[in-house]
Amino acid sequence: MRVFLTNAALSIELLLKAIIVARDGTTAMNHELQGLARNAGIAFTKDQEATLEFLGEFLKWSGRYPVPKKEEAWNHYYDEVHERLVIREREGNVGRIRANPETFPSIEVCEKLWNLANRKWGEIQAGGPDLVDRSKPL
Repeated sequence: MRVFLTNAALSIELLLKAIIVARDGTTAMNHELQGLARNAGIAFTKDQEATLEFLGEFLKWSGRYPVPKKEEAWNHYYDEVHERLVIREREGNVGRIRANPETFPSIEVCEKLWNLANRKWGEIQAGGPDLVDRSKPL
């Protein structure tokens, strides 16, 4: 799963950055997929944004350190970002945690994200000079 998540996050990140560079000539050098999606002009749902946030955090921490180095970053990652991926249920004394099918980065969820970004890339390629600012050097 770790290899899949890393590759899914990287591919979406690179596609978003390609869209931004094709249009604006430059892009941010970070792994904040939500911000990159906004800059690329792609409207994702709230659930998809939660998945993008997780993938960006996962990419940042899996690529550098096994866990966040500061307590605040740890708390944000596990208490906020990670919690949006699961559904907690309780029946009496029994608790259950399961993946949220709308936000957990499954193959299907990541494919939807990719397809939305890829559609935008196709628009840029088809639109030529109208969508690409050729005055800025690549």
